[in-house]
Amino acid sequence: MSITGTNNPFACDPVIFTATNSIVALGTITRVGNAFTFSVGFVWKINGTIYQNAAPITITVAEADAGYNRIDNAILNTSNSIELQQGLPSNAVALQPVEPENAILLTSWDISGASVSEEVPPIVGSYFLQKEFEKSQVVTASGLGVVIPLNIKGRNNIILVGSLTGVNGFSLANLNANPTYTEYPHEGKDYYIQNQTGHSVTLKNDISTVDIGFLSKDGNDIVVPNNGIVFFKNSSNKLQEIFRSYDSFDITLKADLVDGKVPASQLPSYVDDVIEVASFSALPTTGETGKIYVTLDTNKQYRWGGTAYVEIGTSNPFGVHILTKPISGNFYGNMIGLTTDNNISLVASNVYLFPFMPKKTLSIDNMYVNVATAGTSAIGKIAIYSELNGVPNSKLAETGDIDFSTVGIKTIPINFIFIEGVTYWLAYLSNVNCVLRALGSSSCPVISASDPLVSFNQAHFGYFQNSTSVFPNNINSSLLVRTSSGSVKTIFKAL
Repeated sequence: MSITGTNNPFACDPVIFTATNSIVALGTITRVGNAFTFSVGFVWKINGTIYQNAAPITITVAEADAGYNRIDNAILNTSNSIELQQGLPSNAVALQPVEPENAILLTSWDISGASVSEEVPPIVGSYFLQKEFEKSQVVTASGLGVVIPLNIKGRNNIILVGSLTGVNGFSLANLNANPTYTEYPHEGKDYYIQNQTGHSVTLKNDISTVDIGFLSKDGNDIVVPNNGIVFFKNSSNKLQEIFRSYDSFDITLKADLVDGKVPASQLPSYVDDVIEVASFSALPTTGETGKIYVTLDTNKQYRWGGTAYVEIGTSNPFGVHILTKPISGNFYGNMIGLTTDNNISLVASNVYLFPFMPKKTLSIDNMYVNVATAGTSAIGKIAIYSELNGVPNSKLAETGDIDFSTVGIKTIPINFIFIEGVTYWLAYLSNVNCVLRALGSSSCPVISASDPLVSFNQAHFGYFQNSTSVFPNNINSSLLVRTSSGSVKTIFKAL
């Protein structure tokens, strides 16, 4: 990129401005990589004395670390030179460094990681030394549409006090009346507006009748609470909002603390729905729907069923497992908290299917079943099916052949990922009759039933589909038959 000034002193006599500190004329800036060369021809004035570079000057702008931002300056000094002023790295909003006394900001760069921007175009004439950049301008005013006259010495920390309730923007009147010792707001200059009035103050968005107005991020007026601070950057005489020191929420909605605790009256209803009692006998005679009751002597939980208390969690729904994060190399089963063992007879050419839903994602490389009674030349397989409308649906994976002709634990290689909260159906098939170890039917809950008596007296936990010698790609739900014999015990090895 190349910028050519219109007031090159080697082309014509330079125009000398009456301001004590200013840029008088520009040369050119050329870029090669991150090296920026300033040609002969830059002329500036500091404290009334003219300076200029007699030879080209090259400045190399360093990259920032990954994830960090920085702003670097090129400044004009009293040694007829142009030097680099490096800013401080930040992993949030980078702040532009303040140029020292007896120096003028010529241009700057925004650095983000390995990316270095083009230089900010220099400005000839009305650009001056920042004399009191770090000091505050205290504004005492009243009213709604206040216009603040900027301080001539470049103070950028604006503190609002008094009874004012709204600010429209800033005026350059003081600066225009005192051009000799004035610092005009330069491009990219930081401004901080602090509210210390004791009440909220509104910064009006994009008022066109002021010299410098506010531009909020969302296009709305900015309501600054007491002690709030808003950070802006100047862009073409508009203060662009960068950051607010507060959240835009109604502080009156906050909860109060009483002895370090939030009172129940200010808690959401679901938070206050747990009631602790000493024992079951201490429960209220009549409970409340929607409440959870905990007996401290047994640590059991109950809900009110309308006529009596019903213990929560006693059914231990089979098929909901892997409650903790799986550890690589450890083994996990498809049963939890259920102790009754049983056997399941696999009748030749019948597919037996049982649900399994992990609460934690589980990646496996092996499955294990235990053959209780072998079948002559028995060969088995296991498959995993998806679920649709409460029944098995499509085949997702299938193992190779498993030797069911001898008893004992069988290792079956299979790579699969069970996703937490998703229901799967584990399917088992043998070419001849055999028996696998299982979870007893008395420990299995009912899937569903149309008759409540059936729900009380039977454990319809799985399905089987007969007359098939291979796993079908899709299960025909009309051919499924309920089974009450329990569920095959299956172990998984976590990757």
